[in-house]
Amino acid sequence: MGVFRVMRPLSSRFRRFAGYAFIALIWSGLAALLAFFGVVFALYSDFKNPTGSRLTAGTAAEFVGGAIYNWFRSASPSLPDAELVYVPHPGAVRIVAPEYDVVMTVARDGTRQQPPRETPAAGGLVVVAGDSFTFGLGVQDHETYAAVLQQKFGYATVNTGVISYGTARELWRLRRMGLLSKADALVIQFCSNDGRENADFVRDPSGRFGRDQATQIGVAAEDVRYMAVTYGNVLGATLRYLRGRAAGEGYWGAIKAIARSRRASLGAVARARDRRSGEALAADFLGVLDQFPELAGKPIYVLELNDRGGNAGFLEALAQKVAGRPNVKPVPVRLTEDQFFRFDGHLTPRGHETVAAALDRALRER
Repeated sequence: MGVFRVMRPLSSRFRRFAGYAFIALIWSGLAALLAFFGVVFALYSDFKNPTGSRLTAGTAAEFVGGAIYNWFRSASPSLPDAELVYVPHPGAVRIVAPEYDVVMTVARDGTRQQPPRETPAAGGLVVVAGDSFTFGLGVQDHETYAAVLQQKFGYATVNTGVISYGTARELWRLRRMGLLSKADALVIQFCSNDGRENADFVRDPSGRFGRDQATQIGVAAEDVRYMAVTYGNVLGATLRYLRGRAAGEGYWGAIKAIARSRRASLGAVARARDRRSGEALAADFLGVLDQFPELAGKPIYVLELNDRGGNAGFLEALAQKVAGRPNVKPVPVRLTEDQFFRFDGHLTPRGHETVAAALDRALRER
């Protein structure tokens, strides 16, 4: 009986502690749910009015918003291609997103259409290659930096940018179009997500490009869709994004990764797309150029443009590696945060004007 009397108070204290812990757990769960739905509401408000609502500005939630933004943007139509996996779909298509509503036109030859030149060209043909930044996702036909370079600065330009292409496919396509030999000067825009394709091409320059990117699925013009920004759609897109992150990193890993993803670390975000150094990215880029003898001695101007101005260290590394290649000129461009769409991450019309001005200075120096 004496032992029973001693143990009874301990058991009572344990039950009391367990009860308090259970209550704390319930309130913590409720607080987490309220925080989650609060973040979703903040994203919904910011998506509805990206320039006026700043509820997620400067937070990890804003980064998550950029990651799920594609759910609310209509697709750019493409056609399957045996060599290049896909090519742009000729014709005019309306691309709708929370931050823009534009009509983008692809000419019959697959280049981005731009207004005809109003004055004689200042020099020979300038062929502009790159991915969605060059193609001009989010801006009108006359607002791409290739079009501005032609209309405002008097060059004869051709915009051959294709969404999600790497340098290897860009140049392979130019060769197929006969533009490598016709170009008097070539502008190549590099993005950090070019690294994997370029590295694969350097290892095997046969032109067998990878087919594992979701963006490489052909979409017919009549299949373009746009998801309206509603609270339910934002909630669903956020849950899909979180499930995707958790599947690859586990729930705790996904939470830590999202918490680290702030605007202040955009350079790290850009480098994370290809987890190698800027030196490796630059080496592969030059390795790709070496596979195209048509480029020998041809003036080549190289830009680096990443989502929301991220810096993968590529251009700085390239500048150190091209000392023996006077025809390859890195072109630094100073862009400010407001020259990128907040969630979409691509250049605004003002950003394209800044890039065109930087290229004009580089071309005139040459």
